[in-house]
Amino acid sequence: MADEKPLKVQCNTCSREHKYRPPSQAKPATTRRVTDPKAAERKEWEELQPEMDTAKAVEYSMDESYKVGALIKHPVFGVGLVQRQGGSRKIEVLFEDGRKTMRCK
Repeated sequence: MADEKPLKVQCNTCSREHKYRPPSQAKPATTRRVTDPKAAERKEWEELQPEMDTAKAVEYSMDESYKVGALIKHPVFGVGLVQRQGGSRKIEVLFEDGRKTMRCK
């Protein structure tokens, strides 16, 4: 002990003596903005929709290839915008319901 502070303590795990380290001060909680990914995708869709010409959307087929920026029409999901090519034979499409990974040629 030195000035009412312990210098060494006995470890409960290994039963050895170690230097005393005071408990760390609790950090104040940070205010992080938690965003809902689905809400962000809906917002992105709403921003892009006025620029889309849905008449130019082509019917989706797994046997076709699509470029980034192409509009496709899916029988279940509706009109979507190809946002990126996700590896071999896959594209990522933004629909009104959210992003979907689709198979393509």
